Parts: sequence; C-alpha cells; structure tokens
Amino acid sequence: MRPRLNTASISPPAFVHEFSAGSCLATTTDENFGKTENAPEECFGEVNQIKKSLPLCSESISSIREVEGDSMDLEAQDELGTQKLRSPPIDMLTHKHVVRSVEELEDYSAPCEVDTAESSEKTYQLEGRRILNLKTFYLKLQEVSSHGPFNCGLGSVEIVSEKQTGYQSTFTLQCKLCNMKFFISSDEGSEMNINNCAVLGTVAIGCGHSQLQELSASLDLPSISFNMYQKCHENISNMWEGISLKTMTDAAKEEREFALLQGRIDENGVPIVDIIVDGCWSKRSYRKNYSALSGATVIIEKKTGKILFIGIKNKYCCICTQAEYKKVLPREHKCFKNYTGTSTGMESSILVEGFKCSIDMHELIYGRMISDGDSATYSKIIETRPYCNTTVQKIECKNHIMRNLCNKLSQLKTDTKYLPSAL
Repeated sequence: MRPRLNTASISPPAFVHEFSAGSCLATTTDENFGKTENAPEECFGEVNQIKKSLPLCSESISSIREVEGDSMDLEAQDELGTQKLRSPPIDMLTHKHVVRSVEELEDYSAPCEVDTAESSEKTYQLEGRRILNLKTFYLKLQEVSSHGPFNCGLGSVEIVSEKQTGYQSTFTLQCKLCNMKFFISSDEGSEMNINNCAVLGTVAIGCGHSQLQELSASLDLPSISFNMYQKCHENISNMWEGISLKTMTDAAKEEREFALLQGRIDENGVPIVDIIVDGCWSKRSYRKNYSALSGATVIIEKKTGKILFIGIKNKYCCICTQAEYKKVLPREHKCFKNYTGTSTGMESSILVEGFKCSIDMHELIYGRMISDGDSATYSKIIETRPYCNTTVQKIECKNHIMRNLCNKLSQLKTDTKYLPSAL
C-alpha cells in the first residue's frame, strides 16, 4: 500500500510569464518549477512536495504549456521527439489542481525514458583491411562524389553496412543529406574474381585452405570459408580442364602441320610425330615402396615441347571408402577412383589410353617414343598395338642412360665379393 497524500487541493504549478483574464499561459525552465511571481508563498511547500512525488524527467522537458480546461495537456518537447502529457484536474473556483492521492498523480506523470529510432541505430565500424580493385572502386566513387538534387559530395556520405563474400566486400553508402543509397563492390563480378584468384594461387604453390586462413589472419583480411573454398576450387578445376583441352588441341594442330611439311605420313595420310613420355606418382618410391594411391603420365611433343595428352589414375576415393567401412551405399558424388591394380602399372595404363585415342583426338600417330629405361611400359604398348600399320619404336633418353650407368658404377664400387681376401 502506498501512503496517501493529505492534501485535498494543491495550488497549480502556474509557470506564469503572461496572464490574461480567465486563463493563464506561460513557459518556464526546470529551475523555476513551482515558483511564480503571483503565486502565494504558502503554496511553495505543497508544490515542491508534489514535485518530488512526480516521476518527471527534467532533462527531457524543455518547455511546458498549461492550457485552461477540465483536462489540460502538458506538452513536453526534447531533442528527439514530443511527448503529450496530461495534467491533474483543476478546480475552476480556486484555480487549484485537485489531487486525492499519489496514485492519481502517477496517471498524469511523464515517462522518464523516450524510445526513438535514432537512439536504436548503430553506426557501422570500419575494421581490418580489404583487397580492392582500384579501377572499379575509383569509378564508383566518382559516381557518388556528385549526386542527388542537392549535388551532395563525398563529405556527406557514410558507410552504413558491409556484406562480405570471402575476400569480396559490397559496401552500402548512404548520404546524410538526401538519404540516397549506393552500393560499391571491392571487386568486379567477373569469372576470375578475388576469391577464385586466391584459391588458384594456393593450388599453384601447393597450399590449401588452412594455409590460406593463416595468411589472411596475418594480413588482417576477411577469411574465406571451407565451403566457399571448395566451390572456388571446383570452378578453377573446370576452367583448367577446358583450357587444357584447348591448349592440347592447338599444340596437336601445330605438330600436325610440321609433320605434313616434312612428309611424315602413313599410307592413309595420317601425320606421324615423335613424342616424349614420362610419369609421376603422388609419393616417391625410392625403388622399394611402390604404394602410391595416384599417378599421372603426360605425352609431350618432341619438337615444340607442348603437351598432347595427360592422364591421371586414382586408386582411392574417401567417400567410397567411408561407405564401404560403414557397409552402406555411398551417396551421390563425383568419384575420382578410376583404377584398380598395382601402382607400378599406372604409367603403362595411361600411356596405352593416350596412344589409342591419338587419331581420334588429334589425327596423329605417335611413331617414336622417347622414354626412360622402363621396358614394361613399352612392352605393354607393343602388346596392345594401337596402330594397325605402324609399329611404335622406342628411343632411350640419354639422361636416363647416364643415370643408369652411374648407378651401376656405384654398385660395382661397393661390391667386393670378387676381390682377393688379402686385399
């Protein structure tokens, strides 16, 4: 229970500056609240007591207007908005506010907090570094520098938000005078945007997503998520595949013209060229551990040194392996497993495919093959016989001949079983 106020009637807080007959209209400040020139002194104590009971916010009220009537309104104005306030009822005979309890005063009190849209807005804070396309960003700034009916400049524009997509950012700018909004991207939306270029660079130097994140953190740049990295990696792989096919087609056309000029053709008029072949694996064998899960082999033109064919064999797929371990069917995916067999047989398997498709792919016959001393690969090609009327010849690479000779001499140096025991 709240204490009741023992006051039947209280003199109104007549903030009088100018009086007229039958009404009072005035303005005042908070310091003069409850004090007027014509108010009796005995009213000050009661008014001050009521003022303490009123939960008014003096900071938010700049002026109060008192209007004659049974239900007068107090209009409180502050910097952010206007609040309508009701004053207690007034006795028309005594011109005093009639207040029966403190509870009644709360019905006519002003709120202490005013919610406004401006107070809830948060200013965007610029942090970190960004990678910008200078030409694109500069052209956009020129458009913003003079805009709108008031010919507003850059000084009236502020950044209100930023949308990050990996390393690419789209800034939202808003003019404080005309409220026009502008959208500026840090990079143009081309096929080779900053995200694809970043992934391309990491693949080119043999890194991955973790190393790219570490580099971004060191440079205080936004990070690229793993899913976006995988998506960009797939885009880069598709572009590489298309460019590789076009490059090999152009190289074969050039080699075919050289063969026709030299007159090296078979009985059907198909040009015959010389090639260099070699293979590699995902890890070194050191002549004793041939357990690589993937391998690649290339066929290169001897004259120009350009690639005519490249093949890759994989013995492992992580999704298929996990499904096999859990004894369930693998989900739909792009499987890279395309080989079952020994790791040493990857090179010969890829070369046989390259020889078989040379006529359909490039309209060429690989007549002579320059390779290392691996006889198993050459015997596999002879066995499959890719060309009906042409037998593939093998030429030993001089670098491999010298290396094999050095290896034999090193073995002979350490072999002492034929030396006399006396020595």
